[in-house]
Amino acid sequence: MRLLRINLKAKKIQYSNIEEDSILYLLGGRGLTSQIIHDEVPYNSDPLGKYNKLQLSYEL
Repeated sequence: MRLLRINLKAKKIQYSNIEEDSILYLLGGRGLTSQIIHDEVPYNSDPLGKYNKLQLSYEL
């Protein structure tokens, strides 16, 4: 499974692989996006603020 991160402010694109033996691989699309939000977005962040993230995912 590949993860694509796009930083519009820095104009950078970063790919990362999630290995099959990783716990993130077992979570699937919805679980993976939920875990990323949990790990990287402060719980009290403004929904339209600069610390929030837009995530798009799909499952095959």
